[in-house]
Amino acid sequence: MHLLLRLLFVIMTTSSTNALSSIFPKAHHHIPKSQTHTFFDASIPPVLHAAQNELIHVETYDCFHGLVTPPSSSQDDDPSAIVESLTREQLNPVTGPIYIEGAKPGDWLAVTLVDIQPTGLGVGCCGRHSGQLSHWMSHGTTTKFFELSENGKIVTMREDDCSKSTTKRLAPISFPSCPMLGVIGVAPSGDAPISTMP
Repeated sequence: MHLLLRLLFVIMTTSSTNALSSIFPKAHHHIPKSQTHTFFDASIPPVLHAAQNELIHVETYDCFHGLVTPPSSSQDDDPSAIVESLTREQLNPVTGPIYIEGAKPGDWLAVTLVDIQPTGLGVGCCGRHSGQLSHWMSHGTTTKFFELSENGKIVTMREDDCSKSTTKRLAPISFPSCPMLGVIGVAPSGDAPISTMP
C-alpha cells in the first residue's frame, strides 16, 4: 500500500522540487516498506527527519507484514495455517519512525492523509480469536484473497481463495474499495515500547 502524508504543524519548511517517488511525484520524501517496526518506541532511530507541510510517500505492508500469500505450485503452505502461526510481534507493522523537526513531547501533531493507494492482493481472515465474524467461527481460520481492479475502485474475492469448501459461488463477490490506514501513532514517553496490536 502507498500513502501520501502531509505533516501540518507550526514551524517553517523548505520546499523541494525533487521527485523522489514515481507514484507521488510531488512527495518531498519516500520511505520504503522495508523500514518497519511492530512497536511504538522512542528508542528506535528515525528513518526520516521531516518539516511542516512536507509531502511524504510512505509504503506500508498489510497487517500480516506481507507473509500471507496464496499458495502456488511451488508453495504448499496453507495460508490459514500461516495466519495461525504468526506471533503478535509479526503483526501490524508500521513504517518509520519519522522525526518531526521542531516538535517536542506533548505537542499536538496533525497529519493529513492525502491519498491511500492499495497495491497487489488483499488478504482477509476470520478465526475463533480474530476477525469481525469470530463469534460465528467454531473451528480454524478461513483466509480469503482479494484482487483490486485496475482503477483501484472495486475489490473482488478470488475464486482460488484457499477455501476447503466443495461448493462454488454463483457469482463473483465484489464490493467498492475503501482503503484504510491501519495504524499510526507517536513514540511514547518513557522506556516501555507499545505494541502496534490493539
